[in-house]
Amino acid sequence: MLPSGQGLLCVTADQEFLFYSPIESHEGRFQLNLDKRLVGYNEEIVDMRFVGVEGQFLAVATSVRVYDLGSMSCSYVLAGHTDNVLCLDTCITSSGRTLIVTGSKDNTVPIVC
Repeated sequence: MLPSGQGLLCVTADQEFLFYSPIESHEGRFQLNLDKRLVGYNEEIVDMRFVGVEGQFLAVATSVRVYDLGSMSCSYVLAGHTDNVLCLDTCITSSGRTLIVTGSKDNTVPIVC
């Protein structure tokens, strides 16, 4: 699910990100409408998290890239690991800073602000 119940994010086997939003038909049924598609991600997707107070970014792991969901462009590429990233998580500190924590096969756990 997208933040704030805005829709649904699906990832395909060929690493496409598909963003759907629900639309109510005249009969009162809901159907999913494809709003956006992000193609060109060439690595296996092992984990992803929404980032930011309103979830306006998406962090994706094998190598960590952060995408702006508004423009569908890669905003950041996080460095620091020497092997594949297996997991990531995010949180917002009491001062309002967003943290991204990643775990990798290189046995390190960097925290990115």
